[in-house]
Amino acid sequence: MREEISIADAYRRGRTVFMGVELLVAPGALVPRPETELLGTTAVDLLRRMDLPAPRVVDMCCGAGNLACAIARRVSGARVWASDLTDGCVEVARCNVAHLGLADRVSVFQGDTFGALSGLRLEGSIDVIVCNPPGQRRRSTVPTVSYTTSWDTTLFQGSKA
Repeated sequence: MREEISIADAYRRGRTVFMGVELLVAPGALVPRPETELLGTTAVDLLRRMDLPAPRVVDMCCGAGNLACAIARRVSGARVWASDLTDGCVEVARCNVAHLGLADRVSVFQGDTFGALSGLRLEGSIDVIVCNPPGQRRRSTVPTVSYTTSWDTTLFQGSKA
């Protein structure tokens, strides 16, 4: 895990490195932080231990797409669905997917959490879910990775409003 990053430098250059992967950054999406690499490496380690030929991953609150792209780069055969609520994040994430040549294995959707993925028929098929929501600043809070053995389909039913 990198110790320090210069957010201003990353925005000025339009690039940063996350888990050894060069990513594009732009206003509208937060620069990936070093502590998020802990979440990424934990997910990669878990996926490798699962030893699946084509693991299926969901990245909620994907931001710049750093977790989705790094996981896809480090775990051959991984298929990743990423989502974020904001236009800026979705745009930057899609640029990173294209920049890294991952469009065949990483898809980025816009919407609120699992609602963005409704209709994709992913229920019961996801192996790992990662989520690093913005605004989590307390050092004692570590982003989470979840291993799924079952899928709660109510998460895909969207708002009843």
